[in-house]
Amino acid sequence: MDDFNIEWLIERCKDQFDAEITTSAVTNLVDKGLIEQYIDEDGNFKFTLTDLGRSIAKKLEEDGLDSFWDAD
Repeated sequence: MDDFNIEWLIERCKDQFDAEITTSAVTNLVDKGLIEQYIDEDGNFKFTLTDLGRSIAKKLEEDGLDSFWDAD
């Protein structure tokens, strides 16, 4: 997954979720250590997967969603 900003995600999800829900979901992912927020060279807030987030994403890609629920 490439780095993203919250506005991009809100726009991308607007047909399914309002901005408050999307922002809350991102905050929860940060709190769980799956993504981290940083400031890019232009001063914009961005998000990227952490090592844990990449590990989980890789497992999901390889094994499908069911394997995630079976993980310890």
